[in-house]
Amino acid sequence: MKKNIKSIGILVFIAILLAGLNAQDVATILKVSGTVDVRRSDSEAFVTAVIGTKLQNGDILRTHKDGLAALFFTDDKSLVKIRKNSLVSISQEFGIRSIKLDSGKVLVKVTPGTPTLYRVETPTSVASVKGTQFWVITSPGTGDRFYGIEGLVEIVNLVTGQTAIMSAGQMVISTPEGQMMVIPVGEDEVPRDVEEEQIPQQPQEEQVPEETGMESAQAQIPQPETTVPEEQVVPEVTQKQEKPTEPSRERPYDIGLGLGSVTIDNQIYNQVALRPEMRFGKIGVGLDLVFYFDQNGKLRKNEWDEFSDYLDKIYYLRYGTTQDPFFIKIGALDNVTLGYGILLNGYSNTTEYPQVRKVGLYTGFRMGNIGIEGFVANIKEVFGPGLMAGRVTYRLSEKLPLTFGGTLVIDGNQYSGMKDTDRDGVPDAFDAFPDKKFTLPDYYPVNAYGFNPGEEIKGNKYSKDSDEDGIPDEIDYDIDGDGMTDNYEDPSKNFDDSVRVVPDPFNIKEERKSVSAISVDVGYPVLNMSFLKLHVYAQAASFIPFWKVTDYQTKKEFTPGWGIAAPGARANIMKFINLALEYRLTGGNFVYSFWDRAYDYERVIIRTRDDGTLWPYTKDEVKLKNEAMQGVFGSLSGNILNYVILSGYYQHMFTKNGDVLRSFLLTADVPKGKIPRLAGATAFYQRNNDENPFDFKHPSENTIWGYRIGFEAGGGVIISYIYQTTYRDYDGNGKIDPKTEAITLTTIETSFGF
Repeated sequence: MKKNIKSIGILVFIAILLAGLNAQDVATILKVSGTVDVRRSDSEAFVTAVIGTKLQNGDILRTHKDGLAALFFTDDKSLVKIRKNSLVSISQEFGIRSIKLDSGKVLVKVTPGTPTLYRVETPTSVASVKGTQFWVITSPGTGDRFYGIEGLVEIVNLVTGQTAIMSAGQMVISTPEGQMMVIPVGEDEVPRDVEEEQIPQQPQEEQVPEETGMESAQAQIPQPETTVPEEQVVPEVTQKQEKPTEPSRERPYDIGLGLGSVTIDNQIYNQVALRPEMRFGKIGVGLDLVFYFDQNGKLRKNEWDEFSDYLDKIYYLRYGTTQDPFFIKIGALDNVTLGYGILLNGYSNTTEYPQVRKVGLYTGFRMGNIGIEGFVANIKEVFGPGLMAGRVTYRLSEKLPLTFGGTLVIDGNQYSGMKDTDRDGVPDAFDAFPDKKFTLPDYYPVNAYGFNPGEEIKGNKYSKDSDEDGIPDEIDYDIDGDGMTDNYEDPSKNFDDSVRVVPDPFNIKEERKSVSAISVDVGYPVLNMSFLKLHVYAQAASFIPFWKVTDYQTKKEFTPGWGIAAPGARANIMKFINLALEYRLTGGNFVYSFWDRAYDYERVIIRTRDDGTLWPYTKDEVKLKNEAMQGVFGSLSGNILNYVILSGYYQHMFTKNGDVLRSFLLTADVPKGKIPRLAGATAFYQRNNDENPFDFKHPSENTIWGYRIGFEAGGGVIISYIYQTTYRDYDGNGKIDPKTEAITLTTIETSFGF
């Protein structure tokens, strides 16, 4: 009992100590010019900043387009000058003083010899110093620029972990794509603190030069998150100007030209792609104008003959990012996760690109403590309807940031996952005439039904060919191929009374199979320190049992089940390592992250039934039937020696009978510039809900893997190799033959930027 009381006393003491550290004064506002606001860490409102205001941990200072401010640290007499259009917060923990610059420009003057370590943090980089002077300019879209004036500054790019040491007379560029460059600069190229030239220094040791309110350069305008070629990052400087300029803004457009080959419907086409990207502030537009030519040089017209084809040419339209109060993206959605991912986790609508082009929608906004997100996998399936989801969150307050969330995911018709080229409702796998156009055989009777031999006609009205002679049943004189006329315009010339006709094919417009689920969650940030962030949460989900599901093997009906992931914890260590761990429990007939990266492949599969006919089976019919299970889930991402960025997860679930179900994902990225002439490389392997995901020699339908490698050929030319593989059990024997049952997407592309 005494030990327990002693332990409780120690915990209380630590809590009081941490609270005292959090409440201490960190800095004083020494100078204010123009419009400057301050927001306390325990408040949601900004108030006007005045000289002499004390700043504590987490307080935020904001300067407007006419505003300037200076912060003074009385213990070591260091100074931070904040320019216009900047957002800065100050904190101090365990001897480390952090200056967080979300956007804008600051001049940092750290007194030499101070024992305090100063860190300047931006969304892209972290700079660590002890006694130096340097400028920091950051923009959410283009990244950071550091200018050295005195001493040394260690700068780390948060994306790749790449490190650079900046000294006086140097500039370091750190981009959101992970690139870092150290460039020598002349004295006239470094932004100047004009006030020091105009106002003489005071002889007293504790006095600091006053501000005049003058700016030596204009503030950066934030740009959207796009890949910026290195030649665009280098600033343009006019040497003869009296006042040096900051680096010029990123140009608002890029035009890429792609040449190569691609496999579509098991046929190789030569590809010519024009990919312009345009940016206007937070607005971004990317187009994918691709032309495919066969071996005879004939243009594949299937991508250009309907209105919906022109929607496919929009690779993305975007406003803002997920960090903004409002964002929206239309087009390619590479990675969408709602909440903590118990239902929708890492979904991508580009896994079958370019064979299948989808135009997705992902949007969201925040109003005070309420957040709303909406997602549609393919706008063209809205009236299908297709896969869509919504999420609502509510945070109690800033003082008590306990956040509750709810997510609803619906796939209105899983059968929509089957390819239907001519959009007649009959999927290509069941359609005798799947293309939008087809050519009649030369032996077709002249002028029969108004068509001629060899004539190209539209095929979206035809889907049956009982005798497989290349003539649709609707216009075939001899439907069953027995040599007797049975389908002539004049009934008196029909001589076949017994016509053998194949059954009507499967039609998406007549058959529907929906699946939906709902989840709730709650989360709380336990620690929010600069070097360690810890977030605990719990989540639960259930498929909505409005109807029962029939298992595709046993033909028995079952009710979809529920799953829980609690407790769960996520940690970020030194901003370089991310960890997550969950305990999971299901009541049976439940799959975690049902809508994942491979969902479009698993959404519907085609099997041969006992009667020898083909039939589509949906993911819930194939994957959802299982016993009650429990187990653990863990994920890890981090940087290895600044050369490889690894991320992955592992799930281990087991039943009372000892059956095991495991999931595994691993991705590896090598950033550009780490290996000579390598313009970046990415590889991934995913195998979910499998008995042995590490049996690489024997893949299953749960397996999807691929890679993308780019090589620099010089002159801004990049050659890219793109490969992706998944598998289908076409013969329904429960085993995969990698040689005959693999589905591959291969692209070789040469791209140019100009």
